[in-house]
Amino acid sequence: MAKLESRNDQLVRSIRKMEIEFDAARKSDAIGGKTPAETLNLFISALEKGDYNTASQYIALEKRAVWLRDVGTEGPGKVYIQALKKTALRMNAAAPPKEGVSSYVISSPMEISFIKYESGVWKIGRLP
Repeated sequence: MAKLESRNDQLVRSIRKMEIEFDAARKSDAIGGKTPAETLNLFISALEKGDYNTASQYIALEKRAVWLRDVGTEGPGKVYIQALKKTALRMNAAAPPKEGVSSYVISSPMEISFIKYESGVWKIGRLP
């Protein structure tokens, strides 16, 4: 029984350590736009250059590895990038989120969500 408790304590300490490291990474992450639209434009620019590692930096930390795995070495494709550009045009024409807002969603033509990190930059939280 003591071994089981010891293993549980180790697991809890390990999880807490990961949470602290994750929070610190989010607070210090300075790569992203001052608005959701700026972040999306930076993301699209990196995609058009084929720089998927840089593009991934505009995606929320907790989603980044999955996105990189899914996009692979081929990239998301021209049709996808064109749809992102249409979404960016709509966002560029809209007013930015009000001060104090920490999440933003645009639903047309693509639904994309954004979150504001503690460092003040906006990250892509969800892409189709």
